[in-house]
Amino acid sequence: MSPLQAQLDRIRRRRWLIVAVMVVAMVGTVVFSLLAGSSYTGRAALSVTSDRTPEQDASLALGYVEYFNQDFAQDTLRERTDLAGEVSFEARSSATSPIIYIEATAPDVEQATQAAGALAAAFRDDINQSIAQQSERPIADLRAELEAAQARLAEVPANGQQSSLISNEIGNIQSRIQQIQTETFNNQLKDLSLNAGVTSQSPKPIQNAVLGLVGGLILGVVLALALATAEDRLTSPQQVRERLNLDTLARIKRAGGEELREQQLKSLANVVSLSDMSRPAILAVTSVRSAELSSEVAEGLAYYRAQQGERTLLIRADLESARQRGAHSGRPGLGDFLAGGPGMRLQPLVVPSGLGRMLVLPAGSSRDDPYALFGPERFHDAIQQASHLADLIVIDAPAIVDAAEAQVICASADRTILVVAEGMTRASDAVEARERLERVHAEILGVVIGQSGADRTESSAARSAAASIPSAGSAGSASNGAYDEIDIRA
Repeated sequence: MSPLQAQLDRIRRRRWLIVAVMVVAMVGTVVFSLLAGSSYTGRAALSVTSDRTPEQDASLALGYVEYFNQDFAQDTLRERTDLAGEVSFEARSSATSPIIYIEATAPDVEQATQAAGALAAAFRDDINQSIAQQSERPIADLRAELEAAQARLAEVPANGQQSSLISNEIGNIQSRIQQIQTETFNNQLKDLSLNAGVTSQSPKPIQNAVLGLVGGLILGVVLALALATAEDRLTSPQQVRERLNLDTLARIKRAGGEELREQQLKSLANVVSLSDMSRPAILAVTSVRSAELSSEVAEGLAYYRAQQGERTLLIRADLESARQRGAHSGRPGLGDFLAGGPGMRLQPLVVPSGLGRMLVLPAGSSRDDPYALFGPERFHDAIQQASHLADLIVIDAPAIVDAAEAQVICASADRTILVVAEGMTRASDAVEARERLERVHAEILGVVIGQSGADRTESSAARSAAASIPSAGSAGSASNGAYDEIDIRA
């Protein structure tokens, strides 16, 4: 599936969300239009005119427009003109025109007209006064210099060289004063029309409804994609195929009761039995993160294949989880075998279950680091010895993302089943799990989607099998060595 198709599929799965957003947006825009009623926009016009080029005047006008539309400037103008709160206003200008339009929008014509004129006059006065104040000090200084020069001129001979120099100085000062006055005049705003007309805007329900639908569609699509990204959790075989490019072998659901869950596990056992694995076959069952679901699947596969007459061996290889639960404290098993030296036999550690053709290898009592125990050579020896005890060896492996030793376990198996928790496993974690398996050339048989929960529901067959295992200190345990309580839960 291409990236575009994947995004389209995400949108398609959330189409009702998009439709709901579109309907809400359409209804909202129509209702708002009808409640808003008609509005009126009054316009006043100011201009910048000078002996400069039109482009320079237009550039200055754009600067004034930007200043007018600033929040602080509008707050000042609203206060000076005492405008009502429902009146909105803005300034605009053409990029090539020195004309500034002041527009005020109000519920009635008279209010819009008066507001536009008052705003234009207030803005004009504010700008012109500011410009005049900026030029007052330089002009005052120049006039003081002019008076001093004129006084000096009166004290020297009329036709002398000194008189000529002072006269030139006076002329320069007068030119500078005139230049400042001209620039001040050119930068000021002039009235073009304080009442340039009024336009009305009436509600357009149909147009607004169409715009609302389009806007709702865009917002709904964005929301659907954002929701899909935020969730990013696997919930269906389609998503498994889309994100992992793997087939789903079964969906193990809790809803529907004990019998339905047993049938789902039996169906998965049939899929395994009909696969192309030669006998004896090694099947690893691992999860993305939490190993609870994968343990259930491994137990169910071993149990129901044994029920069909195949010799099966369930190997509990998730040593860390067993240690945390305290389930196998003091009972030798796989961990003890891996920690032992060469020549150690696996068979004395294997325990028969209540079903005659099913055996169990407990996790064991070793306290060593699980990663250090699972050396490829040592674990391969365990698999070699196990292959003489059963036709199907099901390995209850730790989570592939959380435990590095899971790679060694799955690489030693003929096939690996990856278990994901429906609605809980993140797609990114599942992709990482698949990549870790591929790096060690583990062949993935497929994916099982399971539902996790606080309570595990035991099937009647599972309870029978668990009850028939010898209890601690019994003759059965003495004859077989250590044992593990099998917990086949559907």
